[in-house]
Amino acid sequence: MKKQIFSAILLFVFAIAAQAQNITVHGTVLSKTDDEPLIGASIISDVKGSMGAATDFDGNFTMTVPEGSYITVS
Repeated sequence: MKKQIFSAILLFVFAIAAQAQNITVHGTVLSKTDDEPLIGASIISDVKGSMGAATDFDGNFTMTVPEGSYITVS
């Protein structure tokens, strides 16, 4: 019984630690030629299964990605 409780607590701690490694990235995507905001640009992470984002009317985006990952704008 004690071994099961210990295993459950250990699993809970690992779940919290894994969740804490995500960071929120936010920014603005601007056109290289005229510095105007790009509407609807796609932002994706290099981590498989991560959610992507698209820029809004002002070129802004916000997304949560694992720490240390790369993002690509297209």
